[in-house]
Amino acid sequence: MTNNKPKILLVDFPSPGENHLGKHGFNVIRGSFGHIYKTAQDVNQFIWQNQNFPIGSFEQNIIVINQETSGVESVYTPKQPETDTEFRTAPINGFIDPTPAIKTIYQDNILRLLKHSGVLIIFSTSRKSTTYKLWKRKTDELKEHILDNWSFLPIFHDSLIEISTDDGTEIFCDPNHSTLKNLIDKFSSKFYFNCTLSPKKSNPRLEELWETQPWHGIIKNKFENSIGGLIEFNKLGRIFIFPKCNSPEEFLIDFITEVLPEYSSHLFYSDGGQNWIHQNEYELPKVQKIKGQIEIIRGKADLEIKEKEKEIEKAREKDSYLQDILTETGDILVLAVKTTLERIGFKDVVNMDDEIANSDNPKKRLCEDIQIKDSSPLLLVEVKGIAGLPSDTDSLQVSKYLFPRTKELNRKDIQGLSIINHQRGVPPLSRENDSLFHEDILTNANEMGFGLLTTWDLYKLIRSFNKNNWTHENIKDIFYLLGRISPVPNHYQHLGIVEEVWKEAEAIGVKIENGHIQKNCKLAFEFPNEFEEQEVTSLQLEGENQDKIDSGKIAGIKVSQIKRFKKKIRVYKVEP
Repeated sequence: MTNNKPKILLVDFPSPGENHLGKHGFNVIRGSFGHIYKTAQDVNQFIWQNQNFPIGSFEQNIIVINQETSGVESVYTPKQPETDTEFRTAPINGFIDPTPAIKTIYQDNILRLLKHSGVLIIFSTSRKSTTYKLWKRKTDELKEHILDNWSFLPIFHDSLIEISTDDGTEIFCDPNHSTLKNLIDKFSSKFYFNCTLSPKKSNPRLEELWETQPWHGIIKNKFENSIGGLIEFNKLGRIFIFPKCNSPEEFLIDFITEVLPEYSSHLFYSDGGQNWIHQNEYELPKVQKIKGQIEIIRGKADLEIKEKEKEIEKAREKDSYLQDILTETGDILVLAVKTTLERIGFKDVVNMDDEIANSDNPKKRLCEDIQIKDSSPLLLVEVKGIAGLPSDTDSLQVSKYLFPRTKELNRKDIQGLSIINHQRGVPPLSRENDSLFHEDILTNANEMGFGLLTTWDLYKLIRSFNKNNWTHENIKDIFYLLGRISPVPNHYQHLGIVEEVWKEAEAIGVKIENGHIQKNCKLAFEFPNEFEEQEVTSLQLEGENQDKIDSGKIAGIKVSQIKRFKKKIRVYKVEP
């Protein structure tokens, strides 16, 4: 037997905080019969058909309808009909409920599901009627129809089944349906009802529509009135009616996995096998013991997962600056850059806004965002977060502070650095990172004495710094370079590029353009978001093992994480 997961259509369920059913592996589609809306005109008008059913909604095996829907505060201006047959109604206190009329439109879809051995699950509520007039373009006829919130199936018409208003919280299930009773008892505190259901069995249309005597009032209140039940439709179609539930999706998980296979095993097993044999009442004692052990393991795993999720939140809070340099602007971005500079080893990093605020003359004046005072030259840092590509003004901003600072401090060893978070609303790997600055801007940067660094390159630098245990000495000189700065540490020697990738052999071919490779040396590969260092444990030239391969050759190297490798990746030799 093949165990299948039924496909589910949830109708008029509120948007979940968690997708409970999805997490348990069910294919779930969410749809709606629409919602109540406001109308600006207090006249009889064509309704707004605001239902929402994605393509394929009614191809699911199970449809679950939540009858307790809430209105949405939207306003609709009446329009002329778009089809040849449409419903009209008058607003009540400025509101129109189109859902009963919309539900009649989908009767055939739900009947088709039941005729093809599907399951309909309803969380019930009391009957609420609305009067409509059905308009037909050909005759301009207006025929009155009284429809209600149960109009999605003709068998729930008020001439066939009486739905009376009543309310309470005490729920009882027929003990002959033991599996369902156990589940109802488990969720008893979650259920409440506001109606009772009683089929009018004397009505001849009942037999015609249902074909048999299918009603089983198996869920009752303390007065023995049915508040839920089971309707058998043809041979395998099933309709389950439950009272209202505070946790419907959690209930559905247990109902579909533990109870429904007893009534609709064909949905779960490709050969229509009887799943009840594996229910707790009939299961083998040894299997029950193993299942109990599984539950203990699952419980421990859930606790460990929750602890790890807490660790994730703490890690994100502690190192939030790493993501702030990619997303933020203004003071938050300046603080994130300052923190980054300090984390990679700079000791004397000054936020100039703080220094001005703490000075004897705290009057705000135009100045650079940050100063790095660790050594000569003094580095003036201007930080910008922008939505698009950097303009010439953005790129040249730091240069405006160089001469005033030189004069003010009476020192010539002053240099600038512009750090720009460009296209900050775009994922960094999708940003423009190559042709970012005009050629004349790069020329001005070299002549005027300042560097240009993106926060994406800064992110790549600190990520690799932490990953590969670099020292401050390995990278500090990068920040004093002029022009467009590439985040390559000074102990990396450019070696070549990846020329070939042999995934099955977990090896790559490196075209050596500069220097040589020897066995047991360490190489660094420049991936889009970081540098990855790996030791050369296997070295080949044209299939022959080698201890050293010189420039101009293609060296075959075994690597780990082969899936990350692509052609043209730059390769560096890591100097000790």
